[in-house]
Amino acid sequence: MLLSKNTQDIQEAVAKYCISGEIIELPNTSIERLSNYKRLVNNILIDTIESAYPITVANIEVEIWDILVQQFIQNHNCQTPIIWQLPFEFYQFVFENNFQEQYQMPILNELLYFEWLEIEMFMMEDIQLENFKTDGNIANDIIYFNPESRIIQLNYPLHKFIPKEAIELKGNYFVLIFRELNEKILQFVQVSPIHVWLIEYLQQHNSSLSNAINQFSIEHNFEINEVQNKQLILFFEHLKSKEFVLGFK
Repeated sequence: MLLSKNTQDIQEAVAKYCISGEIIELPNTSIERLSNYKRLVNNILIDTIESAYPITVANIEVEIWDILVQQFIQNHNCQTPIIWQLPFEFYQFVFENNFQEQYQMPILNELLYFEWLEIEMFMMEDIQLENFKTDGNIANDIIYFNPESRIIQLNYPLHKFIPKEAIELKGNYFVLIFRELNEKILQFVQVSPIHVWLIEYLQQHNSSLSNAINQFSIEHNFEINEVQNKQLILFFEHLKSKEFVLGFK
């Protein structure tokens, strides 16, 4: 049943007060009682955001963090009705308002993104697996990858180092993230540009790893010698041991 216009107006007024703190007058209520709702709503929002970003919270000045959160609560028009997705909107808000530059924290956006990605990957819906076999030849059979995965590019190696160390190691990093099928634990594996190319090629084509390596050589006019070829095959064997390679089609 739809709410009456009067009830809807009251709910919106209370919500606006809880967010902005602007004093309102409602029948049969007092500002003292309403302040309890404001406190509860703020606590829920703050706890949700801080729980999503424990590493960021631990590596930012308390005063700056409090400013970011209060700016978000007061100025952002939340879109999601799902509470665990709220931290993504916080990340977007910080990014779009360029707080990273304002507070001279060059790692801030990427740190928030990396922490959010852990939540997003952990909470993602299960993907239906195709039929595959566990035994096969990593070089010559068609590989079947864990579909609950993605590759991201970072400027700082947050997958390996704490922020104060990572900020000194600015570069170009590719990270393979995938979710274990049984335990749903996230795995992080640093990969090279050629690994990225091969994984994406194999995901898009019914090709063996050996054929993909040959195709890479042709497209990039780069000869891969026997030692390099063996190293690439061994790396994909490693991905099989980590259960990113689930088996073979």
